[in-house]
Amino acid sequence: GISDMNDFCSMREMLNGDFEYCGLGMWSTNGNAELHEENGNHYGYISDFENYQSEIYEGLWLNSGEMYTFKADLCTSGVECEMFIRNLDTGEIISSKAFSNTSWETHSIVAKIEKDANYQLGIRSVKSDSGWAKIDNASVDTPYSDLTYYDVSLSNSYSLGYNEASSFVEGFNILPSD
Repeated sequence: GISDMNDFCSMREMLNGDFEYCGLGMWSTNGNAELHEENGNHYGYISDFENYQSEIYEGLWLNSGEMYTFKADLCTSGVECEMFIRNLDTGEIISSKAFSNTSWETHSIVAKIEKDANYQLGIRSVKSDSGWAKIDNASVDTPYSDLTYYDVSLSNSYSLGYNEASSFVEGFNILPSD
């Protein structure tokens, strides 16, 4: 996403949360952060905390007045790290959770957004310790997560519909003109 530029809106949904699509594509990094692979599974990896504050995050545009849940599978070498949601404009951490589990566990944090803006969602080191942390299967439940899109193609006609909370549009057909 455009997670480091205030003048542009970032994506509205987390993409490549499992790191399988395009490595670190869609993710931003600081310090010592990289892509790792183990038994065919790709994940984000931060380390070398004694020399850097390492972090890996995706940038998303979040809307004011909405609740967002950021969740991911996380593990560490036993050092304390932090899962966070940070406002790009102010640098303020609006929601965070410490974690230090040494095997994969799913963690989540929730934030109510007070201002439309770009936000960074990810993990970071918080102490100058040697160690590492991993992130995989990251996702964000947003007001748009309840949308279900249907794209059905039958010869030259297409149907598209969506389901959002209490409203539902059944769809329509687009036929080629003669």
